Amino acid sequence: MILTALALAASPTGAETPLPLPPTGRFDLQAEPHVVFLGQWLHDRRHVPQSFAFDDANGFLYTLQVEGANAAGTFEEHGRRGDLTLTKLARDGRTIAGHMTLRGFGHGVALGIEPVGRDVFLWTEVDSQPNDNASGRGTRIGRFRFESGATLDTASPKIEKFDLMPGAHTCTPSLDLTHGRLALRHVRDGEMRVTLYNLASVASGRSRTPPLREISLQLPFGTVQGWCTYGSYVYVLAGQAYGPKNPPPGNATVWCLDWSTGAVVDHEPVRALADLAYREPEGIAVQVLDGVPRLCIGFGASVSAHDSRRQLSVVAFPKFLPATTP
Repeated sequence: MILTALALAASPTGAETPLPLPPTGRFDLQAEPHVVFLGQWLHDRRHVPQSFAFDDANGFLYTLQVEGANAAGTFEEHGRRGDLTLTKLARDGRTIAGHMTLRGFGHGVALGIEPVGRDVFLWTEVDSQPNDNASGRGTRIGRFRFESGATLDTASPKIEKFDLMPGAHTCTPSLDLTHGRLALRHVRDGEMRVTLYNLASVASGRSRTPPLREISLQLPFGTVQGWCTYGSYVYVLAGQAYGPKNPPPGNATVWCLDWSTGAVVDHEPVRALADLAYREPEGIAVQVLDGVPRLCIGFGASVSAHDSRRQLSVVAFPKFLPATTP
């Protein structure tokens, strides 16, 4: 195990305030999303996905689920320990191309994919600790190579770990390869925050990597089901599964926040796929096809209202609004 502690040269909450990020365009959350794929199975068919991310260079996507009951423990035990199942899918979702088992990592609310030559590295939370609800959550983030069929323990020396916020918990990463950045969502001193870094600086293990920005996520999102970063904005997905208190079309909502100010730029309900028998918002990620980005939203789905097995369905917001100059 390689553990890298990164001291902050200038905290965004301290006397020195980083300059605002150069403005980029953002996704139009009022546009009608279109279907990317419907009802695709993951390696474990028993539980919903928690997150997904795209490997645009090689045409795949990866998903995380809490590991299901097996000889190594019950579903509740896996959830408490932070054991995850990672599935590699073809980009169209139709083919399972591999999987891994990740023990002691966290809940899998977000992840990042970094293709390097023929290798693919995954960024996830690691070193899970149970929260007050007995659900495992990462206390650091880690980077490791995808090895289909492998079982990886959080103590494995194959994981390069980064302690970006010592003492923080509920840590999850997101990568923005287009702009060369890594973001860390975390809880520190009782507050949910998200911090932006230069990806190359973090990956190099430099001892002093100052953040580019840090903003608060203490907003009335409801149940957060995923988040990601792209350009000068952060996107948060929230909502719950269909139920007596949340009938169709449900309460799935996407929020867009400005990295430079922390202000909410937009938040819109997601009405797509309202006719799913089971519909739970699960995961948000940016896909870049032929140089054009689109914001993708995942839903845990089911074959029917009477089938307890779970699938993944994905829709995309394809419209990108140009940057505005203050």
